Amino acid sequence: QLLAVWMFVSRRLRAMPISAIVADMFGAPEVLQLRPVELPALKPNQVRVKMEAAGVNPSDTYLRLGMEGPYAAVPHLLPQLPWTPGRDGAGTVEALGEEVETARLAVGQRV
Repeated sequence: QLLAVWMFVSRRLRAMPISAIVADMFGAPEVLQLRPVELPALKPNQVRVKMEAAGVNPSDTYLRLGMEGPYAAVPHLLPQLPWTPGRDGAGTVEALGEEVETARLAVGQRV
């Protein structure tokens, strides 16, 4: 029964729209747009965290500039588009991929 409930919840989480800031191109701050996106399917080695606090650092600004910024010298480090800035955050583990060690992380754990 628990597996059936988890599968139902997991499917609902995957199809649930969320809002994210997304850049479809590199450039000025105006390339950043708040829009609804769907959660991607969770890969076996990934953890889904419900973010309660998120941070954007200067490096995100440099990435947003693309080839016009400091990353022009190392373009292989630029993200694929569309891109969502912000790599720092804190929240609660919402789901674990099947290969994640449950001895280290658990659903509901604050990270």
